[in-house]
Amino acid sequence: MLSNFLSHSHTEALVDKNFKEWHRGIPYFGFWAVMIEQAEALSLIAKAQEHLQDFFLPHYSRQPHITLNACGLMSPDHFSQTKLDQQISMLEAMSLKPFEISLSHIDSFTTAAYLKASDSNRSLSKINEALSTISSDSKPAFYQAHITLGLYREKYESKLIAEEIIKFGRFPAQAIFVKEVQFCRYETANIQGPIEIVKTIKLAL
Repeated sequence: MLSNFLSHSHTEALVDKNFKEWHRGIPYFGFWAVMIEQAEALSLIAKAQEHLQDFFLPHYSRQPHITLNACGLMSPDHFSQTKLDQQISMLEAMSLKPFEISLSHIDSFTTAAYLKASDSNRSLSKINEALSTISSDSKPAFYQAHITLGLYREKYESKLIAEEIIKFGRFPAQAIFVKEVQFCRYETANIQGPIEIVKTIKLAL
């Protein structure tokens, strides 16, 4: 817990703006996710966000979710409808069964604090790996399932952030039963804007 984060001396200061040089007028970015809807988990997320809110950019309005695959800018030259259809067909062919994950503790990247999602059966990782074979806008060396709490507004000492995270204290692991996955999109002009669910795939019972 936090060991990798503390190997960096500071967080990165992010900016909330319209990154036109990135999206070049393409209005939406697409991704697959598990949307978090359980009341207990949502309460925990809200408390963690409130605890660390002084470090975050204001107006983070993304609904709590776990990203399964960052597909890319939604256009024929980037992440096309054809690629989305291929991903949908792959997920349906996998005949995935519902599975359980849990929220275990707060951790952090240099850009954002998050709740770690523990995935003992590697179900989330398997979905990530399968979808990435068709399209992946950013493929990290290690897939870490997580729920983003907020983006850092300034360059803070990592030690300071770690101390605040530890103050939040330990909490019982929150179990989440995943019964469906969603393809979502957000407006590229707003890096903290809300998520729109485009398609839901229910897992086979």
